Amino acid sequence: MAEMQSTAPGRRTLMKESLKVLPMMLKNIIMKIQNGFSN
Repeated sequence: MAEMQSTAPGRRTLMKESLKVLPMMLKNIIMKIQNGFSN
């Protein structure tokens, strides 16, 4: 399995995962900012 995980495919999966996570992180930050202003 370690041999299968070469640089290029591994980086692609990392990019896909980060792209999935980034919008959620941005939503959380925006919600925190909005909650901070509303309170």
